[in-house]
Amino acid sequence: SYGCQCTDAYHGDGKHCSTNITCTRDSDCGQYASCQSSEGLRVCVCAAGYEGDGSRCVDVDECDRKLANCPERSSCVNQEGSFSCPCAPGYVAQDEGCVDVNECAGGNACDSDPAACVNEIGGYRCKCPAGYVGNGKGPDGCQDINECERNNGGCDVRRQCINTPGAHACGLCIAGYQANGSTGCVDIDECRANNGGCDGLRACINREGGVECGSCASGYTAYDATHCADIDECATNNGGCDVHRVCR
Repeated sequence: SYGCQCTDAYHGDGKHCSTNITCTRDSDCGQYASCQSSEGLRVCVCAAGYEGDGSRCVDVDECDRKLANCPERSSCVNQEGSFSCPCAPGYVAQDEGCVDVNECAGGNACDSDPAACVNEIGGYRCKCPAGYVGNGKGPDGCQDINECERNNGGCDVRRQCINTPGAHACGLCIAGYQANGSTGCVDIDECRANNGGCDGLRACINREGGVECGSCASGYTAYDATHCADIDECATNNGGCDVHRVCR
């Protein structure tokens, strides 16, 4: 867009301009005007921001006449002899323009722990981050979600779910199992190491979540869950030997 305005020493609507009144001194002119030389004449010239024939000067509404060059995201406000371009709410003047104000970097109405402020062009909104619920407004606008209360937080049932602020983690698996990825558990084959703790004369039998020691080899007997002891066959009926023979 554009606007028309008469130059110094002339008055009119900008489309049609007439010469201002002549003068010899400033006192010959009206308020807001002074006596100046222009094109070989001494005429009354209105001050910047005013227009008229010099005997009477009135404010120029730069906003209405589209003479103001306000930056984007600002409005034109006419003032006596001038105008201003205040930035719209949510913006601040910078380098002859208007830039977005990051309200989240300073004071705002959102919860600060956790940070619930989301900056937007020309403003901001309160939104709780992932892992929290609430409207995000005020010091208690967000409450932690206990993910462990539902489906064990996605952790294997043999693994502990640990709730943390805004998140959760899967802890250690129960005895007999080891972690498989971030959420799962897998059975430990205890028999693969040291025969599962069983006596060398006993077979190790892996069970889901544990281990079992089988029967002792022939000639031995179990005396607890893992060990074997030699059977003294000679202690019973002379080991089946003739009474005239020594059982060894």
